[in-house]
This record gives sequence, C-alpha cells and structure tokens, in this order.
Amino acid sequence: MAIEVRWCDRSRAIIHWKVEGAWCLEHFLNSWAQVQRMAQESNQHVTILIDLYQSANAPKVSLLPHFKKVLTEPYIEEVVIVRRVSGGTFLFEAMTNVLKLVNNCALPPISYANSLKEACALIHHT
Repeated sequence: MAIEVRWCDRSRAIIHWKVEGAWCLEHFLNSWAQVQRMAQESNQHVTILIDLYQSANAPKVSLLPHFKKVLTEPYIEEVVIVRRVSGGTFLFEAMTNVLKLVNNCALPPISYANSLKEACALIHHT
C-alpha cells in the first residue's frame, strides 16, 4: 500500500501516517478516512505524524482543500511532517503557508523534521 496508517503508541495519542512510493488522491482520501476513525476511537486529542521520507511523488491534483480539512479537525493537537530529502514535502509546507495567510485558519502547531527519529523528539507527548 502507498499509504499506511497505524498507532505509534499504546496510549493512542500519536497516529503515524506513512507515505511510501507513488501515491494518488484516492490513497490520500482513503488513508485520511482511516485517520479520522482512529482519532474518533481514541477519545482524545491526537498528534498526526505525516511521514513523507519515502514518498516518491505528490498527486498532480490540488491537495489544498483536503489538506485544509486535515489541519482544521478539532481533535488534532499537533502535526509533525517528516520531510523528503527533495521535492514532495515542500508542497505540504507551501500548502500550510497558504492556509495560514489566505484563509486565516486556526491551525494546530506544525513542525517539520528530517527523519522519523527527529520527528519523535519533536512530539510533545511522553
């Protein structure tokens, strides 16, 4: 599967959203539905760890409205994005900046990391 979603911790406070290889909008939407179900079952605010380190591409369609929905969900406490060495992650950084500036959205704290280890260190949960 191009996108895998799983819990990172036993307390069900961190969702690891791992993107590998080539993926499309359908993969994104299906995995987002899974993230929503998991977060609702958790009954607490969650951190979303979007791991793009092994992502090969981003879809050629606009992800902005879909990404906005992800970032504006009330149960998301923070978002940590693991960057790809080149390319794809900058799309997510650009979309985040657009949402902040144009839509004046109230967004959760968003951090960027260069590795999964660095991302885990950034997450505020213990």
